[in-house]
Amino acid sequence: MLQRSVLAVSALVFLGIGLVFLAAPDSLLPRVNITAPPGTALTDIRAVYGGLDLGIGLFLIFCWTKRQYALGLTACAFTLSGLACGRIIGIAIDSNQDNITFILLAAEVIGAVLAIGALIVGGNKTARPGDVGHDE
Repeated sequence: MLQRSVLAVSALVFLGIGLVFLAAPDSLLPRVNITAPPGTALTDIRAVYGGLDLGIGLFLIFCWTKRQYALGLTACAFTLSGLACGRIIGIAIDSNQDNITFILLAAEVIGAVLAIGALIVGGNKTARPGDVGHDE
């Protein structure tokens, strides 16, 4: 149950962020002090912030529907840990961080810890051929 819940929430967060950045990137960019003129820069932001998050969210939903909870949580843990590492390096190298940087870092660390915790507590909960309710 814990693995399913953490994976579902993670998928919805990635999907939500992805959809907002695809549809209206200008609504979130000012919060992280990014300005992007229409054209190549804004398209790249839609692709990286929107498309990548959307793809991760869809993959997590795929894992959830296939009951591949451990796989989805592992992907989530690595993704969020990578984001947190990038943010920590940025904090160490770059000056003048706003509060949003630390809020996002906290969210990434908490998400990674929840994913790892769900993996540890839940064990390897992967449906196998022959399991009840598994269609193969």
